Amino acid sequence: MGTQVDLSGPAAGQLGDGLWFSELYWLSVRAQFTGGFLVRSDRGDAAFFFRNGNPVHAAGAAYGVAYLGELLQKDGAVSQSQLTEALELQAAAPDGAKPLLGALLCEGGTDPMAVKRALERQVEQRAMYLFQLKAGEWKAAPGENSRIRELGVEAEGWPILLRALASGTLEEETRALTESLLGKAVKLRGKMPVFPGLELTDDQKHLAHYLEKPRKPDQLERALNRKTVRAMLRLLTLEEALELVPASQGIPIPKATLLKGQGAFTPLPPEPEAPLSPGSAGDRVAPPRSTSAKIDPQLKRDIEELHASMNEKSHFEVLGATERTEVADLRKLFTVVAKKYHPDAFPPTTNEDLARKVREISARLNEAYNTLSNDTSRVEYMKLWADERIKGDGKKAERIRDAGTKFKMAQVLLKKREYKKARELFKYAIDNDPSSGEYRAYYAWSIYADTTIDRNEAIPKAYGLLLEALKSADKNAQIHFYAGSVLKAQDKHREALHHFREAVKLDRRHTDAEREVRLLESREKKSDKEDKPSGLSRFFKR
Repeated sequence: MGTQVDLSGPAAGQLGDGLWFSELYWLSVRAQFTGGFLVRSDRGDAAFFFRNGNPVHAAGAAYGVAYLGELLQKDGAVSQSQLTEALELQAAAPDGAKPLLGALLCEGGTDPMAVKRALERQVEQRAMYLFQLKAGEWKAAPGENSRIRELGVEAEGWPILLRALASGTLEEETRALTESLLGKAVKLRGKMPVFPGLELTDDQKHLAHYLEKPRKPDQLERALNRKTVRAMLRLLTLEEALELVPASQGIPIPKATLLKGQGAFTPLPPEPEAPLSPGSAGDRVAPPRSTSAKIDPQLKRDIEELHASMNEKSHFEVLGATERTEVADLRKLFTVVAKKYHPDAFPPTTNEDLARKVREISARLNEAYNTLSNDTSRVEYMKLWADERIKGDGKKAERIRDAGTKFKMAQVLLKKREYKKARELFKYAIDNDPSSGEYRAYYAWSIYADTTIDRNEAIPKAYGLLLEALKSADKNAQIHFYAGSVLKAQDKHREALHHFREAVKLDRRHTDAEREVRLLESREKKSDKEDKPSGLSRFFKR
């Protein structure tokens, strides 16, 4: 862990499983480290510098992203001719006295604040690159030299860390966190830690509220943004601010407190206490919200129509745009609809059901614009929309990816014969990707293989699930093997043999299925031989 690294003097070590770059970064921010890291990986060398815990500069051959000139051009702060001229002046200078590109551009008339903002983004994007390293060597030395003082533009350390944990961490690192929380519920040890310069988002504030009581991580992920939850849990784990308790102590999150997509943060309503006895004051239903404020009937119809259809519409359709709409025109379209459906445009006495629909529409409009106004996310979204299974639903894509991760974890538990935990994760995978026959088949096997479950209950239930799985995955050899095994347990050898043969046909290397085929065929031949009359006795049959 990062806490085992002493940055008060020269230090070195290996990156990877056991010490991710995120932990080095966290320790540098937490310890207000001033100094630099040299990271060596198969992509080359990368230097990264901090000043009082804030990143200030990143340079090296390994960084193939976030060049200053490109960032400024993307912002429209410099023209191609200005950039070319500055690069030529820099190249013509002696090696030991090359001027800074940013300084040359400022001398040529570029806004110094634009250069500063671009340098801050450069540091952040290059930090993301280091968060993605699976392996490498690192060396660190405290202290700041004059060159870094000249180059450095401080970016805020904590916000970059949280954004990187949400979008830049490796699947292996995320999996390690998830595995550490298996079978556990989590809660804050005390109050939420304070992170200087980090302003919590609405989801993060809601998460802090939920964590006042023990919660299961998967419940938190369903209630809030999955990436936000995992990033905050990872950060709080590093801070040793989480208390882990058995999952059985986890308290469900009441649906009444789910306030996602409401815009500005609203304090969560108190969670309901245990039900009171019938007829008590606690059983009285709160009066409905007043609907006296007049809202244009046509606007009501528009809200109802858009809310009912928005899950079937693409981001382009929700905004009234097409795939050819430019970002500038997209902004105009978004401004019109966002103003029309903004929750603040409706009186506080608006009917609660209508207000909820407005909040959900507003959240969807924001999601659509944020996705389509960025070139990278726009391309990714269009790929998602082309997938018939997902149809552009980014949240659904996240759930499907998450289901895949949980499925792999469950397979490991299945091999360890931890059937109950495996079933929980297989069920989670099915709930988030019901179209997968493979998930359903492995869930069935986790029931069948668990000898603590009564056989009269386990066998028919497992076989029913396997039949469902084969409807969508009849070309999966392992599912046929499982079906054959369950049928064999019921002494239905002929049907079992059919599935074992199918498994071998689909996968010639399936040695278990091949062995079962040989065994049942041998048994079948022996049975036929015993049933066949021998010698002259066949002439004396009645």
